[in-house]
Amino acid sequence: MLALPETVATDAGFFLYSGTEAAFTAYRSVLEVMAPAHYFGADPGSAETHDLALLGTGYGALAGFLHSAALLRPVGTDPEVFAPLAARWLNGMADFLPELAREIGSAQYANGVSTVDLNRAAVDSLIELSRAGGIAADIHEPLRDLLHGRSIDGYGSDSFSSVFELIRPQDGSSR
Repeated sequence: MLALPETVATDAGFFLYSGTEAAFTAYRSVLEVMAPAHYFGADPGSAETHDLALLGTGYGALAGFLHSAALLRPVGTDPEVFAPLAARWLNGMADFLPELAREIGSAQYANGVSTVDLNRAAVDSLIELSRAGGIAADIHEPLRDLLHGRSIDGYGSDSFSSVFELIRPQDGSSR
């Protein structure tokens, strides 16, 4: 279930299912009384894997927001003032996800609009500002390391999405 209590029985929440497709198909209308239903195949663990992947995306964004609130506190910006700007920015980033997915799916990273080196400079600056203000930068350091690794390997002009190549399974398996 990916829903807040107030989004159950609305289109804003959704449930993920896997297992027997015949059962899902037969009971889909009943399942969708609670929230829209999405089916992810016969493997019983597939829905959980998709759930955790979605949570990982969200936790990354939430942790970034908390870090930003800490970064802005010393300059007197109230988190409630910053939140609408952050939401607007995140909506724009969400609109960019299909492009990143296309690049990852095709493994074609050469013509991306947001390069590894551009993002490396931004993340370096974010970490530097954080440290100068006594703010923990731990949540951004792993991304910095990936961007630096990609750049050192000669892929600095490739799309940000090429960082996927350092994260994906390296043995060629799909799982």
